[in-house]
Amino acid sequence: MSRDTTEIQQTVIVCTGSDCRRKGARELLQAARRALKKGDAEDRTVVVKASCCGLCKQAPVACVDGGEWMARAKPKQLRKEIARALLHRDPRVA
Repeated sequence: MSRDTTEIQQTVIVCTGSDCRRKGARELLQAARRALKKGDAEDRTVVVKASCCGLCKQAPVACVDGGEWMARAKPKQLRKEIARALLHRDPRVA
């Protein structure tokens, strides 16, 4: 299924390399999707599964909208960063 990318305003990258998978990448992906659904931002955000970001010693890692990589990221931390990015992009999202 293809997706119209003209409406994409935000990206969330979650590393899914072997170290990140072992240390919680799946939970980060689920947290990202839930946060986007809650913020009604699914249509304008793309979640990218990166095969390896080279930050294996800091696994799991994630990045929101080109910001700094979150080392040893936790789902709650990722949800907060997504909410912050959504609020920055669209003040109507609470």
